[in-house]
Amino acid sequence: MNKFGTIYVSIIAAALVASLYVSSLGTSDAFVFAWTREEQKIVPGTLRIEISFKWKNESLNIIAKINDNKPMDIAGWLGLVFDRNGNGVIDYGSYADKPYLFHCSNWTYGHTPWLREDGYLVGCHCVTESPYHTAVLIEGFGWLYNVSIPANELAEVKADVVLIFYESFAYTFPYPMRPDWVATELEGWQ
Repeated sequence: MNKFGTIYVSIIAAALVASLYVSSLGTSDAFVFAWTREEQKIVPGTLRIEISFKWKNESLNIIAKINDNKPMDIAGWLGLVFDRNGNGVIDYGSYADKPYLFHCSNWTYGHTPWLREDGYLVGCHCVTESPYHTAVLIEGFGWLYNVSIPANELAEVKADVVLIFYESFAYTFPYPMRPDWVATELEGWQ
């Protein structure tokens, strides 16, 4: 492909992503979570996560918008933990609910992440390209995650509860950047 073709394809791809983002803004089925500056160190003001869940065809489609404007090489992870073993709760301190952990550079862990007792998702160092999601940074808006999980992977999910996790890197001038994270449980996502 020549230089013009590459630029044209890049412009079209950016327009499609922006269109998806704008069309999903303000949807009545989106859940919005906010953490103040005192509750997190990811963004200088209020951190907002807007997330929607829709069953479509044979998959669960999830759109998550996060107002973290840091570029890909230092931004973070979106994690989702569904009650996959059907016991009605998220099982902290175990692999029981088989968490998903999606990186902003469109890769994920090859092995199941571990959900600590405090709600932090820990992944191993084995990473693979994600078959489930894409993530893009939209200037002025933040990160947009588009996740599609096959329904057969979630067949055992009985309870209507999910843990939403986000980790990014905080600016701690003059020291190096350090990770910070937030997590919340959502009931009634289906």
